[in-house]
Amino acid sequence: MRGFKHLKSAKRSPSFQLAGCLLLLLALNGCAHTNRADSRPSTSAWIQGVVDYRQHLSAAQQDEIGDILTISVEMREQMVAQFSGMPKHRIAERLARWLLDENGHGMRYDLGANLTPIEAFAQKRGNCLSFTMLMHVLARELGVNIEFNAVDIPDTWNLDEQLGMMFYRHVNGVLTTPTRRQVFDLAMQLYDNGYPQRFISPDQALALLQNNNAVEFLADAQVQQAIHPIKLAISLSPDNPDLWANLGVVMKRHGELDRAILAFKHALKLDKYSIPAASNLERIYRQQGENEQAQALAKQVERARRANPYHHYQLALEEYQLKRYKGALKATNRAIRLHNRDPRFYELKSLIAQQRHNYLSALKSLEKAYALSINAEQRSKYVSKAESVSRQAAENYAERWQGSQNRFLLEQLESRSF
Repeated sequence: MRGFKHLKSAKRSPSFQLAGCLLLLLALNGCAHTNRADSRPSTSAWIQGVVDYRQHLSAAQQDEIGDILTISVEMREQMVAQFSGMPKHRIAERLARWLLDENGHGMRYDLGANLTPIEAFAQKRGNCLSFTMLMHVLARELGVNIEFNAVDIPDTWNLDEQLGMMFYRHVNGVLTTPTRRQVFDLAMQLYDNGYPQRFISPDQALALLQNNNAVEFLADAQVQQAIHPIKLAISLSPDNPDLWANLGVVMKRHGELDRAILAFKHALKLDKYSIPAASNLERIYRQQGENEQAQALAKQVERARRANPYHHYQLALEEYQLKRYKGALKATNRAIRLHNRDPRFYELKSLIAQQRHNYLSALKSLEKAYALSINAEQRSKYVSKAESVSRQAAENYAERWQGSQNRFLLEQLESRSF
C-alpha cells in the first residue's frame, strides 16, 4: 500500500498548514495459534464486554483518559500572553502560525510522536493527530471551536493483501464561520476537498489516538500491550468498523483466533464493505480449509472495491494511459456516480473528452471541476485548462469544418464561462 511510502517520507509542512492524521489498520500475516484450552467465546457477551471496556477501568485510569484533551497551567499562561485581546476570527490562523514558526513555539512534525496535547506542547513535536488535538484544545481555551475532520484518503488502490494492509484515516482541523471554512492540515499534500469527509467527536479522535498506540505496540511485537489501547479505542468509538478490524488483528496475533473471528465479523456487521475485516477473515478461513466461506468473503471484498469510487478512478486512469478511452469514460462515470464531489474525476473526464474531440463536453467537465474547487490555485488551474481546450477546439474545428456549423460550435465553446 502507498501508506508505507508515506510513513517513511512524511515531512513537516511550512507555515500554518496543520493537523493531518493516519489511522493505521494493519492486517498482519503469519500463523496464529489458537488457544484451544479456552472455550469458544459468546458472541454477544464478548462484543459487549469490549464496548463497555472503559466502564470497567479503575478511577485513576478513567481520570487519565479524561485528562488527555486538557492543557497545563503553562499552556494556559502562554495562550493569554500570546493571544489575549486578539479578534476571534484571527485566532485560529495566528495560533497555527505561532505553533510552527521557529520564532514562535517552534514545534516540529514527527510522525512517530503519538502524543497527548500536553506532551506535544512540552516536547515541541507531534504527529498529525497530536497536532490536531493540540490545535483543538488551545483554540478552545481561546474561545474558538476547531473541529476534528476525518477524511477518507483514496489509499485502497494499491493494497498488497499478501504482505498486509494499512488504511489511512486522515484527520485535520476545521474552523467553520458564517463566511468561510478554514482547514488546518499538516499533510495538505494528502488532502483534497473532494474526498469523502465528516466531522468526528473528541471521543472519536481519542479513539484514533489509542488505536495508534495499539499499532505501535504491534509494530514492536508487543502484542499483549496492544490489547488495552485497542479495546479502549473501541469503547470510545464502538461504531467504527476499522477499530474492530484492528482488534481482530490483535486477537489473531495473540493466539485467540475465535475472538479474532468475532471481531472481524462485527466489523463487517458495522460495514459490509470493510476490506480490512473481509480480507483478514478470508485468509483465516482459507487457512482452516473452509474454502466456501473464504470464497464468499473474496466476493465480498470485490464488491467492496466496486463500491469505492477511487477504485474506479484508478481503473479509469489505467484505461486512459492505455488509450482505451471508452473504458476510461465508463470507469470515470462510475466513480462520479458513487461520489460526485471530487474535482479530479471531472478533470479526467475532460481529458477523455478531449482525446475524443468532444471539446464542448470537455469544457463542461472542467466547469464542474472548477465549481467543486475550494482554493484559488485549483480554480486558476482549471481556468487555464479551459482556455487551452478552447484554443485546441478552435484549431481543430478550423481545420476540419467550415461555415455555419463551425461558427455554431465555436459560439457554444465561447459561451462556457467560469
